[in-house]
Amino acid sequence: MIQAAAASVRRVPLFVTLVLACLAAWPSAGAQAALPVLDLTYPPPPILGHAALVYDEGTRRTLFAVNQDTPLPMASTTKLMTALLVLEHGDLAGTTVISANAATVGGSTMNLYAGEVLTRRDLLYGLLLPSGNDAAVALAESVGGTEQHFVAMMNARCARLGCTHTHFTSPHGLDMPGHYASARDLLRILLADLHYATFRAIMGTRTYYIPPSSQNNAHALVNVNEPLWWYPGVIGAKPGNTTNAGFCDVVVARRGKREVIVVTLGMPDRYTDVRDLLNFSFSDFTWHSPESIPASLENQLYPRDTFSLDSPYDYLIGKDAGGRPYRYYIGTGYYVQEPFLGYLDGHDGLGLPTSQAVTSGDVATQRFGKTVLLYHGQTATFSQVH
Repeated sequence: MIQAAAASVRRVPLFVTLVLACLAAWPSAGAQAALPVLDLTYPPPPILGHAALVYDEGTRRTLFAVNQDTPLPMASTTKLMTALLVLEHGDLAGTTVISANAATVGGSTMNLYAGEVLTRRDLLYGLLLPSGNDAAVALAESVGGTEQHFVAMMNARCARLGCTHTHFTSPHGLDMPGHYASARDLLRILLADLHYATFRAIMGTRTYYIPPSSQNNAHALVNVNEPLWWYPGVIGAKPGNTTNAGFCDVVVARRGKREVIVVTLGMPDRYTDVRDLLNFSFSDFTWHSPESIPASLENQLYPRDTFSLDSPYDYLIGKDAGGRPYRYYIGTGYYVQEPFLGYLDGHDGLGLPTSQAVTSGDVATQRFGKTVLLYHGQTATFSQVH
């Protein structure tokens, strides 16, 4: 497994639709026979965050994990447990009066005002779409009587799920001492949530409108889970970020009958680890522009150029566990390391890597879009097969 020790991103124009064919035309039959079989397997990407996990729901297998049991601040992914207790309590049509405590919690909100009356169902939308901390406190008071008692319920339910590296001090996830979770525990909580059709429906809803009434103001809610808007196949779940937690996300994606879950904690940005791990999960490197987003919603979300920073020539640089420098091309899912890295920098026109490097005897081979590059160890020379 290659793990980033240091990484940076080189960016070129955005929103390029790319379909990389890993099995593009080989060289002539004679030249092909002289080459070793190349490794076309997509390797795990370098992880920029502190912890990550990829889980295949169909096979119930963990496909990839880094620090999956490390307790870390988890920001608003906390709300997965808040939602679970509300769903298990039932009576989503029941109403609750918004307290001053809920209305003044701060951070991300659904803009509740003290004295409003809303259903638990509407508050669940406010919890999961705009990540409303006010909705979290209102639901906690509605189900638990007090916020403190609800937090105790969260920890008790967490223990019953088998979570051993998680502890809650709030229903919302703002930075507090003693508030943490592991990637594996967040997966356990999400799997419990996914048993509820209501949760699945809400987590995948992009916009939701609560009309005004004699008891409440109007609330226009927009889902802030970014990958839902631009990564093909994402069907929802829950993001979060705070100063201590960095960017976190729990993402559910589906392709055909296959459903995978990606959990990330402590990311430096909203997109790189999530996108790369989803690409790895599906062995799919097809990019799509989020041009279907209505202009009326654009200003309520994020700047368009942060939806999806995908391009065939974007890459990450870093060092593997052995200290060897690498360049990881986001557009292909392949690494380039020495001796090919130096050659690539000095020679234009090779194209992107379309395989991993393999060694047979004293010859190392790596395929690029426009050539197959061979390194001859005995003579320290390169040759190309077109």
